[in-house]
Amino acid sequence: MNSIIDTILYFFYKPECTHPNICNTKDMSYCPDCGRLVSINWYLVRCKCCNAKRTGYLRNDKIYPAARYCANCGNPKYFIENIHKINYFDIHYAVARKETVDDKFKDKSFVQVWVENKNFEEKALCLIPRLAE
Repeated sequence: MNSIIDTILYFFYKPECTHPNICNTKDMSYCPDCGRLVSINWYLVRCKCCNAKRTGYLRNDKIYPAARYCANCGNPKYFIENIHKINYFDIHYAVARKETVDDKFKDKSFVQVWVENKNFEEKALCLIPRLAE
């Protein structure tokens, strides 16, 4: 019953952009629709009993196994494993999830100042360190 309510609430209160135009081959990229920095994370669904890979799917930003029970041992329990680098033999089991990354430097402005000496032959131009406002 909770999954039905979650699905209905997600349909009405879903995020603004689902980032449909981002390719899954890059680790991070900017969404051309909303301009946010999006990270693509890969996950595997594994059985808790025998650690076998199970096929999974993404629904309402949560990852679930496709079958209710493990085909290897019949256990219904599972866990989600985060993969840092995907291999070609995991592609049938892996689930890609697009998550927005908080860009810390987007709203900050930087000021840089060049300082010139009176005598150019003695010292070269110096750059004062960057100051954030």
